[in-house]
Amino acid sequence: GAEGALSNLTMTAGLAEKPAVIGVLADRRSSLAIPAAVANLKDPSIDVRIASLQAISSLGRPTEISYLLASLASAVEPAEQSAVADALTTIGGVYGEEVLAPVLGALATASPDAQITLMRTLSRIGGE
Repeated sequence: GAEGALSNLTMTAGLAEKPAVIGVLADRRSSLAIPAAVANLKDPSIDVRIASLQAISSLGRPTEISYLLASLASAVEPAEQSAVADALTTIGGVYGEEVLAPVLGALATASPDAQITLMRTLSRIGGE
């Protein structure tokens, strides 16, 4: 019941508590961490968004790549851009060619800064 209660807190907790709750779910390697993190990627608080990105970085799979690409396109703050880049390169390094097509597809419409991040991700994916 603890994980369910923690997951519920990610939607109801105050801004100061949300990052910690998301972090606890990720630290517990809870199956609820990713859904909670994805649900909070558009939170008004940068701290909540960064905590969500860090959870996705440590537990994410190829199914989260589209959320990361959307976050990359909307990230303005350097700390958030860095968290998105870390998550993309981590997942790219682990899952390789499974995430190649969406990363390549995002290059065409990405801003120059986002293109740099995507190129770094591609270097971690490797291959021809």
